[in-house]
Amino acid sequence: MSIDPDFIFSANSLQDYVDCPRRFELKYLLKRDWPAEESEPVLEWEHELELGTRFHQLVYQYLSGLPEEALLASINDSDVESWFRNFLAFYRQQEFSQIFPEFRVRIPLGNYQAVAVYDLLALTPDKRLVILDWKTSRKIPRQAWVSDHMQTILYPYAALESAGNFLPQVTLTAESIQMTYVYVRHAIDNTLTFSYSAEHHTHNRSHLEQLVSEIAALELGAFPLTEEKRRCKFCVYRSLCERGENAGSLAELEAEPELDLDALLGGLDFDAQDEIAF
Repeated sequence: MSIDPDFIFSANSLQDYVDCPRRFELKYLLKRDWPAEESEPVLEWEHELELGTRFHQLVYQYLSGLPEEALLASINDSDVESWFRNFLAFYRQQEFSQIFPEFRVRIPLGNYQAVAVYDLLALTPDKRLVILDWKTSRKIPRQAWVSDHMQTILYPYAALESAGNFLPQVTLTAESIQMTYVYVRHAIDNTLTFSYSAEHHTHNRSHLEQLVSEIAALELGAFPLTEEKRRCKFCVYRSLCERGENAGSLAELEAEPELDLDALLGGLDFDAQDEIAF
């Protein structure tokens, strides 16, 4: 066994394992620093992540009650302003009775634990739980691909498993949960929504626990490299695997809309305001 008993899984770490077990090993178990020298593509990617971080901060501040006008006045980047305005246009159409922005829950997963950090959990007046996630991706991927993403699998599962702790007055069923991704670079037709069901929940439990067991059974040095070599040009660990020194460009990444920039560069890690352990 190569994993510490206290290791906490996340959608990012599980997705890293699914995409490339060796990447999971390097990042989470060996905790290797990025070996590749910074190049223009990497700096450009990091700039994108900085803008995404700023956008998420603005949304959290807005959902926490700061005035819209003051937030708009504080923005000094035209892209971030456009994303924030697109978010506002979407959010004004929603009706929620209770919201939990930047909210973290932790649940048992096999012999380990998993954490889910939600951009927004929101309860509707008719007692439906909506999971909202803001995406700053340049392109909207296929719904079928997003459906298989670990975030789409883990987040509804964790929400239902832990809902009794943060919504004790509400009896939720799997069917009363939905997850929506909002792609804020786009002004219209910018959402992907996924319903949930008891069948999904049972399948997700089995899938997640199987993944965790599979990872826990591997010894250090036994985590294989991905067979999808197209991923390697965008991976910061590529030189350790002798799969290239030069990073792919954002233009190349745009041609691969189903490669997630956030995941490839480690994801956006926002401090949650609350943590509910189930």
